[in-house]
Amino acid sequence: MVAQPEAGGGLANLGNTCFMNSVLQCLVHTQLLHRYLEKRQHSAKCRRRQGEFCLFCALEDLVQRTFAQGPRSPAFAPRAIANALPAIAKGFRLGRQEDAHEFLRYVLEKLTKEGSAVVEAARPPGVTGKYTALQSWFSGALRSQIQCCHCGHESNTQDPFLDLSLELRAVGGRVAPDLDGAMTQFCQEEFLDGANKYKCEACGKLRRARKQFLVERPPRHLSVHLKRFSFGEAGGGSGKISAHVAFPATWQLARYSAARTRLGVEQTPPLPYQLYAVVCHDGGSTHSGHYYCYVRA
Repeated sequence: MVAQPEAGGGLANLGNTCFMNSVLQCLVHTQLLHRYLEKRQHSAKCRRRQGEFCLFCALEDLVQRTFAQGPRSPAFAPRAIANALPAIAKGFRLGRQEDAHEFLRYVLEKLTKEGSAVVEAARPPGVTGKYTALQSWFSGALRSQIQCCHCGHESNTQDPFLDLSLELRAVGGRVAPDLDGAMTQFCQEEFLDGANKYKCEACGKLRRARKQFLVERPPRHLSVHLKRFSFGEAGGGSGKISAHVAFPATWQLARYSAARTRLGVEQTPPLPYQLYAVVCHDGGSTHSGHYYCYVRA
C-alpha cells in the first residue's frame, strides 16, 4: 500500500483557474501518480522537442515546487499549465470559466498519450494497443451485457473508462440520495423492446432483450463524476441539482462488479475504495460559480 502524500502548498488563481487548480490538486495528491511525478520518472526519458509543452513534465515541476516544504510550501502559480490550456483541452481559454470534470478528462487523455508504455506483464487481459502507467492507475472497464429474453443468448463487450459519470436525476425526477443510489441507477437493467429490439445472434431475429452495465475491471484509483448540471430545464435553459448527495469515506464497489454474477455474493472479493479527494462547485448555474477541493493528506 502506497502511503498518502502529505499536504502540499496551495495554487494561485490566475484568473478563473479555480477549475484547473482544483483538479491539479486532486491529481498530485493521488498516491501512485504523486510518487511517479516525485521521482521524475517521465522527464528522465521524455522526448519532447525544445520549446514544446509536456504536461507530465509540468506536473513534475508542480510537485517539486508545492511539496518542497510540505504544507508550509508557498503558493505556486502554475503558469506553464495555464498558458498551455488550449493544448491540453480543445476550446479552453485562459481567463474563461471552464468545467472541472471536462478538464480532468482532457488531462487524463493527454497524460495517456504522453506516457510511456508499461511492461507487458502489467497489461490487463483483453486490453490492446498502447498501455501506459497512467492507464494502469486510472483506467477500468465496464461490461456491457445484452441478453436475449427469448433464448438467453448473451453478448458481452468491454468498454474502457477513466471515470464513472453518474446521473443524479432518475426518470420521474427523483434525485439519488447517495452515491450508491446513483450507481444502482447506472447499473440498473433496461429492456430493449418495441422499435429498439435487439438482433439476437443466436435467434437471427429481432428480440426483446435485457441490457446492463457492470464493472468488469475496477481501476486502482476510481474517479466518479456526479452529474449535478441538468439541461433542458423549464424555459430551455440549464440548471444545477443542489440536493445533498451522501458519499461514504469508504465505498464498496463489489455489489456492482461483474464478478458477482459469476461467483455469487459470498465468493465475490470486496472492492473497497477510500475517499482521498473531492472537487466541489459552489454556484447555481453552469455559467458561474467557484470550484474548490478537499484532499486527504
